[in-house]
Amino acid sequence: MRSTRGILTTLALALLACGEPPPSIVLATLDTVRCDHLGLYGGPAELSPHLDALGAHGLVHEAAYTTMPTTGPAHLSIFTGLYPSEHGSLANGEPVGAEHRHRELARRLQVRGYATAAFVTSPLLQPRATGLAGFEIHDSPRGLLRPGEDAVRAALAWRD
Repeated sequence: MRSTRGILTTLALALLACGEPPPSIVLATLDTVRCDHLGLYGGPAELSPHLDALGAHGLVHEAAYTTMPTTGPAHLSIFTGLYPSEHGSLANGEPVGAEHRHRELARRLQVRGYATAAFVTSPLLQPRATGLAGFEIHDSPRGLLRPGEDAVRAALAWRD
């Protein structure tokens, strides 16, 4: 598992080093989704038509692993390239330590000229819950969960 450590950060930074205009990067995460409930993995097609269409034109992984089956710590691992035991967040609402914030992918991308934004549906991914504040725009629910459509609408408005 150590060989895949930080692969998102490594890939993004390698793409930046190639000397061409930087590519757009979109990271979409789905929390608590079973693959057998998605058409692109053989589930009923009517449940996820938009995700199925995206998968038909992109890269679909047949196996995915998480550093931890808890939303906050798992996302902190994605954005820092560290395991939960290294970044220190072992439960939702436990923010990453200040000593690791320099590893935040959004900050590293900003330094390289990227505009960064996060559009989330869960308060578990708000900056106060994660300790990560590197996104220029961080659009998250004020209360409990918000519909995914609202986050997508906000992201598309920002993009335009």
